[in-house]
Amino acid sequence: MGGVLSPPIFLLSAPGSGDASLLLSLAHAAGVWHSRSAPTTFLEGLPGVEPLARGYDSHRLTAEHAEGIGEATRSALRDSLADREGRPIDEAGGPVTPVAAGARLALRIPFLDAVFPDARFVFLHRSPGEATADMVTAWRSGTLVSVPDLPGWEGPPWSLPLVPEWRALRGAPLEEIVAEQWRAITDLALDDLEALPPERWRVLDHAALLADPRGQMRQLCEFLAVPYDQALLSPLENAGRGQNGGAAGPSDELAAVLPRTAASAARAQSLAVPAPEAPAPRPSDPVAALGSHATG
Repeated sequence: MGGVLSPPIFLLSAPGSGDASLLLSLAHAAGVWHSRSAPTTFLEGLPGVEPLARGYDSHRLTAEHAEGIGEATRSALRDSLADREGRPIDEAGGPVTPVAAGARLALRIPFLDAVFPDARFVFLHRSPGEATADMVTAWRSGTLVSVPDLPGWEGPPWSLPLVPEWRALRGAPLEEIVAEQWRAITDLALDDLEALPPERWRVLDHAALLADPRGQMRQLCEFLAVPYDQALLSPLENAGRGQNGGAAGPSDELAAVLPRTAASAARAQSLAVPAPEAPAPRPSDPVAALGSHATG
């Protein structure tokens, strides 16, 4: 059986945060094999994972849930992997670094840490005004329903990850549901990450990533110990071009509840990797020196 797995990389985010583009980007790195389980995760289908098995609590998993399904989880990740050419893991000729994404993973960091104690985690933060607008669209489309028959739920079929506080949202307007869903996922993920050694996780800002994909990806590849290549930039550049027209602003109803997300957004932003600094001009370069003193 080919392909010895190195410690995996898990890309975490609230829904609507652009993790699919980051996954495609890292999938272009040599030796990196990505999980093909989107739009959910490689974990779905394992016993005890779905909320139904746990009294419809949520999609969250903790270290105690790892007992009994740790080996099945490792096998599920392995079986979901493919390289950038789409080849299965058994065709790998050397060590493989797995990378997996999915919003539900943001609720499962303690579980993943228990099963993969050397895993690295990357949380992608996107402005809640942009992310929640995409989440509202997903809810209304009906294509990302995750718990179709949620007992006692009053509202549209539950879409995207089921958060632990879902019962308090029964009967609330969709915009409020989505804002609280985004906040809960972000807060839980950041709490769980900050409980880990700092060398095992980092936070990326979505806007900074699209504004400077080269600088951000160079830093990220160095952190993850994967080889940087210009090919990594294409998915992010395509995502940036897709936003050139400007995303539609949140509706009035969504804007009214966005203050609920402000503290969580500020926290994520404070933890995000800063943009790489531009090198200072060398004093021996008269043109650069002139530019550094220009006032416009």
